[in-house]
Amino acid sequence: MLTTLTAAVKRLRNDDRGVTALEYGVIAAAIVVTGLALLPTLGTTLNTLFTSINTKL
Repeated sequence: MLTTLTAAVKRLRNDDRGVTALEYGVIAAAIVVTGLALLPTLGTTLNTLFTSINTKL
């Protein structure tokens, strides 16, 4: 049983497909966090713009 477990661990260690999936997950998380950080600023800017347009009309 220990030999089977050791062989499975060696196969997993040599398999780099999981690393690629993890990298994509980290990139996606970074995009989401950046978007959430910029959303309040963008909302305030758009609100100011639309208020200005409304006032001019």
